[in-house]
Amino acid sequence: MKNNYLLFPYIASLFLLAVLPEAQAQGFNVEMTAFLKIEELDENDGIYYNNNYLYIIGSDVNWNSGFFIVDVSDEENPDYVGFVEGNEGDLAFSGSYMYSAYTALHVFNLSNPEHPIEAANCPVSNGFAEHIKIQGNYAYLGCYEGGLSIINITNPQSPTEVGFWDAPNEWFEPDAIDVVGNYAYIAAYDGLYIINVSNPANPTLAGTYSIPGWPSGIDVSGNFAYVGYSGAGLQILNVANPFNISQIGNYFISGTGDWGVNNVYLTGNNLFVCYEYSGFWILNIANPSTPLEIGCYDTPFSCIYLALSGDYAFVIDEGGWLEVYDCSQAINYIGPGGGSTPSDVSLLPPSPNPFNSETMLSYTLSSDENISLVIYDINGRLVDKIAEEFQTAGKHDIRFGDANFPSGVYFARLQAGGFSQTQKLLLIK
Repeated sequence: MKNNYLLFPYIASLFLLAVLPEAQAQGFNVEMTAFLKIEELDENDGIYYNNNYLYIIGSDVNWNSGFFIVDVSDEENPDYVGFVEGNEGDLAFSGSYMYSAYTALHVFNLSNPEHPIEAANCPVSNGFAEHIKIQGNYAYLGCYEGGLSIINITNPQSPTEVGFWDAPNEWFEPDAIDVVGNYAYIAAYDGLYIINVSNPANPTLAGTYSIPGWPSGIDVSGNFAYVGYSGAGLQILNVANPFNISQIGNYFISGTGDWGVNNVYLTGNNLFVCYEYSGFWILNIANPSTPLEIGCYDTPFSCIYLALSGDYAFVIDEGGWLEVYDCSQAINYIGPGGGSTPSDVSLLPPSPNPFNSETMLSYTLSSDENISLVIYDINGRLVDKIAEEFQTAGKHDIRFGDANFPSGVYFARLQAGGFSQTQKLLLIK
């Protein structure tokens, strides 16, 4: 049964727009389609999706830790079903069980997804479990002041630690973990650690890589690792040979400031990147060395965590607001093998940005093309057509500036053949 106090329908939208004027449409190829206020939620530490439910970890107004559970079987009509007291650990799911890394491994039975019941727990050999990934019959836990714990979960009600990798220093601080094939990838405060887990009973260090700033999120696909870090950056690494890791890209999204990347989430060829106070961006990584910006949304407050289901992204914002975003236009904008390859065309970051009166928009064409370079405002309205013409291959530079434009966020969009890319502009007068 729906809770009557949920703020989703039309009345809720009027309320949110009244108290949060900045929450109006602020995206490109992404649309906010729903939101609700979870009154009990005071602070949150993550949001996770599993089988039509969202599990938001955090604490209530009385500082009780646990899970806030939302039914999103109808994505555009989310239903808050309640709070279950438990812990605030990173979550992973397998079968009908939920696994939480909170000092130790905690296992919850999800036979009734609206009422998780702790069924078992398993301590780790060293440190405090904080992050978790599951692959096959094993749970891999990144442990603060410890290392990597490997726990056999073949029988979820009797998990057993079978191996442990000790970090090289006692102040080891993991911030994210991913596991692909025979390797676990840990983004820690001092860089990337790659652990060979082919023998779960004897995990060994396979390679390390120093990353500027503080790594805060990681997702690995094939031979490539996408690592977010402070300073608004995304580092793209070739990890095909863990003993010889190489950087193939270092991607910055203009106009996002210095808050840095909080988390990254990979689904297919699309990478969702959370920028704390600049919302989230969607990059097409069909060519990992040259990501394409295909969508973004400047969320009302902050975007530290999100969860994905199909074409929808769920963001838990400050103040207990849950926001639902339809990303179908961005996700389907460039399909695998569709249009030009990323190496054919590139819209470079504008310079300067932010800018006061004018900025330079530069782009490259590898072949003669009909191009369109246009400007949208923050509400998605077309405000200027800079160029719509046939151009020859090579680098092109066009100055953009209009004294009649008010201060604010704008988007430059380049189209050439089947290719499209956007850059965010910030005009400050």
